[in-house]
Formats: sequence, structure tokens, C-alpha cells
Amino acid sequence: MGTVSLLDNRRSQKILELLKYFITMRNKRLLPEIIMENLWPDVVYQKPRSALRTQIFRLRKCLEEITLPLQSEISDCLNITFGGGYYTCILGPNCSLDADQFEGLMQKGNALKESDPLLAIETYLKGISLYKGEYLSENPYDEWALAPRNHYHRLYLQSLFRLLELLKYQRRFEEIVEIFEGAVFLEPLEENLHYYYLEALLEQENIRQALSHYSYITSRMYQELGIKPSPSMREIYRKIRDRSEEKEITDLVFIERKLDYPVESREGVLFCDGDYFRLLYDLEKRRSSRGQEKVFLGLVTLLQVATGTGSSGNLSAMEKLKKVLGLCLRKGDVACQWNQTQVILILTGIEETNLDLIRKRVEDGFKNEKGSSTSGLLIKFQPIEEKFFI
Repeated sequence: MGTVSLLDNRRSQKILELLKYFITMRNKRLLPEIIMENLWPDVVYQKPRSALRTQIFRLRKCLEEITLPLQSEISDCLNITFGGGYYTCILGPNCSLDADQFEGLMQKGNALKESDPLLAIETYLKGISLYKGEYLSENPYDEWALAPRNHYHRLYLQSLFRLLELLKYQRRFEEIVEIFEGAVFLEPLEENLHYYYLEALLEQENIRQALSHYSYITSRMYQELGIKPSPSMREIYRKIRDRSEEKEITDLVFIERKLDYPVESREGVLFCDGDYFRLLYDLEKRRSSRGQEKVFLGLVTLLQVATGTGSSGNLSAMEKLKKVLGLCLRKGDVACQWNQTQVILILTGIEETNLDLIRKRVEDGFKNEKGSSTSGLLIKFQPIEEKFFI
């Protein structure tokens, strides 16, 4: 409806919910009793039809205020009619709905993918750019929103994977990586998405990052969903390992998996290099901007409490510290050795009140582990927010 938002009018929440409902149920015949039951099931009205008429009158007045500065008739934007005992909402020629645009582009892409794959790719890209997350995510418990939410989500995933398959066929792996980096914020645990990403990294000969990402995502999926890697994921890991030109890295990963616990049962923090830590940090920073769970950045510093300890002493103390972190932190937490005396951490899904317990657990573990070492620890935490950079 132009650039004007209904929220600018500061009307009641009921009016906004009524508008969302009518737009979602556009072009359908709606009984007044069904509307009231869907929107306000816990409210008992003596005269429900009269109460609904009042809310619709207020909604129409609000829409008139919106369309007035646009010099447009309300019926040219959104028209709510009543006839035969039913309400019907019809969108006018001056009203454009992104959900309709999204669905139209996805259907067009599906029709073109065989005859004109280049145009299909362009169409899919336009369509998925319109998808910003779950439909009406601010109404998670409204049953009337569940069916359209699932419909758009299914359509998004279906079209996303068809797009990635077309790009894969044309060997446009750099674009696959770019699409993954955008889509993973909406679908962080969608295994097929990670499969295409790993395949693209493999074709780009980015073996180190592919190995690190496989370890990270399989561990996280087991921790959060309780599922093991699928046969296709295990197969892509085998291909990555076999294709690696860095035999030392491949052999070490293989030996580590043989000597250590399996990924699905291993406990402890995930250690990675600085570049991969930055990628995970950026992911968590973006997730925090969407109001999801609290994530903290930690800094653990080795302190020299006696003189005469050189770089060899730092190395020994650092190895002991990494061992303690592996025992004290959880699967899903991430660690990176920042320099000779510092380790940085990402701690997910934790309350701020528990940070002191983690600090004490690491300090006590280090004291018990270090023996006669002269090192102490300084541990700091701060929330990861969008304004912070590393």
C-alpha cells in the first residue's frame, strides 16, 4: 500500500491482526463465526457478529487514512465485502503483495528450468530474495497462519534446491557459495543446503574449509537435533578427504577420527583456525541481530606469574589450556588459538548468569592440570552483538 504502514496509525492490535488474517485469507469466503474463532478463540462475546462488524469498521477507517494521502480509493488497495453471510477480502490493482510475487516467480522458475535454465536461474534468484523468513513469524501460535507458513517455507526450500542444482550443472560454484551464505541464516540446520556448500568448496579446491565445516555442522546437528550425518553427507566427506592435495591435513583428520570418539558421541569444544572462526563469529553476530538466543564471545589469556618463562613455557601451558577447554566446554562451543597466549571462544545457548560457573570450571581445571607451571588465567566474556567486529 505505497510507502505507508498500518503501524504508523498506532491502532489497536486487534485491527492489525484482522488485517493480517484478511490478507492471508484473501479471495476466500469467510464466515463471521470462523473469523472470530480463529482470531480470538479465548474471548467470549455476547454479540460476536456485532463485535466483528465494529472491528471491520475500524479497519476500514484506518485503511481510508492510509489511502487518502496516496490519492487512491480504498477499493483500489484492499476491499472487504459482505454478502450471502460471508466476508471476502479482495486486493485491488494498487495493492501488491510480496507473497504473491514470490509464489509467481517460483512457479515461473519451475516452468523454465527445463526449457531455459539461464532464465530460470534469474527468476529463482529474484524469488528467493523476497523470502525473509517464516511467514508471519510474529504469530507463531496462530493456527490459521500455520498452513500458509508451511506452504511458503516448502516452496522456498524446493525452489532453492532447484536453483542450486541448476548452478551446479553449470559449474557456477562461486554463486552457490554466495547463496549458501545468505540462506544459512534462514535455514541453519538444513542438511541439503550444507551438502551443496560442501560440494562447491570441494570443486573450488577449498579443502581445509570444507573439512572444518563438515566437522562443525555434523557436530552441531547431532547436538541440536540428535541426528547423524546422512549417507550423502558421509559420501561428500569421503570425496573431500580423497580429493585433498594437503595429505598431511587429510591424514591427520582421518587419524584423529580413528583415535578419538566418533563425532556423534564426542564431547567438548570445536577448535578451528582464525579464518573459520571469523566465519562462525559473523554467522552468530547476524543471528543475534534477529533476536535469537544469547551468544557470548570469550577471551582466555595465559598470565605469567613468575619471570623466566619463555616461549616453550607458553607452548606447554597453551596445550594444557586447550586440553582443559576441550574437557570443560560443550559440543557446539567454538575455540580458536588467537596468539601464543590467548584463546578466543564462542559460547552459544547459555545464560549470562552461568558465565561465572564456566569461568570457575576452566580456572579450576587449569590449576589441576598445570602442575608446576607458572601460568595463571584471565577470562573475560561479552555478548556478541551486531556492532562488534573481530
